[in-house]
Amino acid sequence: MTEAAAERIEHHVRTLAETPRGRRHHPEGLRRAMAYITAELETYGWTTRQAPFVMRWAIGVTEKGGVAPLWKRVRLYPRLEGVNLLAHLPGQKTDSRAVLLIAHVDTVEDSPGADDNASGVAAVLECARLLAELPDPPSVRLAFVDLEELGKIGSRALARHRSVRRNTEHVICLESVGTFTGEPDTQRVGALRWVFPQAAAEIAANDGRGDFVLAICRRSSRRVAATIRESADGVNVLIGLDPRPDGWAGRLITQIARPLRNLDRSDHAPFWDRGVPSLMLTCTASFRNHRYHLPGDTADEVDFARVARLAETVVRALRTSPEA
Repeated sequence: MTEAAAERIEHHVRTLAETPRGRRHHPEGLRRAMAYITAELETYGWTTRQAPFVMRWAIGVTEKGGVAPLWKRVRLYPRLEGVNLLAHLPGQKTDSRAVLLIAHVDTVEDSPGADDNASGVAAVLECARLLAELPDPPSVRLAFVDLEELGKIGSRALARHRSVRRNTEHVICLESVGTFTGEPDTQRVGALRWVFPQAAAEIAANDGRGDFVLAICRRSSRRVAATIRESADGVNVLIGLDPRPDGWAGRLITQIARPLRNLDRSDHAPFWDRGVPSLMLTCTASFRNHRYHLPGDTADEVDFARVARLAETVVRALRTSPEA
């Protein structure tokens, strides 16, 4: 398999993170980002299509940056319009089951969003290039989604389609995967130490260094997470097993155990809610990155080499093709 290139990751991140990107606050930045992603995918040989959506009376959050508590950010939106970008390789049937790689393109209002989430988009783009070069690539589809920062609106719109759920083997979401540090005591864990005791123990044994990617999974996707960890080379992957079941039961448990909301903070969660096996790969966002949702989330802070190694890891895991 061809190696992932840190130089490509850097080019993607720097191009995407030139400005904030948002349909409501920086529409031109979002348009340029979507056009760039489309051009890159088509260069690699992927077939792309836009998937417009409308969500009415959607409960979401404000796109303002900073770290205000959730209760101050909740909003009810009468109508939201957006466009997701979907892609598949020619020759692979779009009505058959496949793994879905997903990353959100938009940012909060005042942040260029290099880690959140140009890093995740860059990783998926590099996965796309590596997959396209394989003589017999596994069945994989891609989704670059809109309006995540308003409350996962784009992925909620995608997950509500029965055909998408029926044809998705499992979902791998790449969210804020660019921040690494070898300094001790740079990784916050908080109440999640009680949810992920094994991962918390590994972090403590490594003096609290934020030098890993966390694969947050449920029982339905733990074999996929294990395969990703076993496939890792050049990047350390820890596993956090979410104790909740998929579907409505998991949503009800969340209302009781509020700290578990932190595990739902990206585009895998709408698929969990619909019963689709899913996991998130992340450098834990605000649990590590003190520039999260702020103007300082710039490309100069992203570890391009480790993002490249993560892309290779994902592609190796996809080639292993474990069942969810």
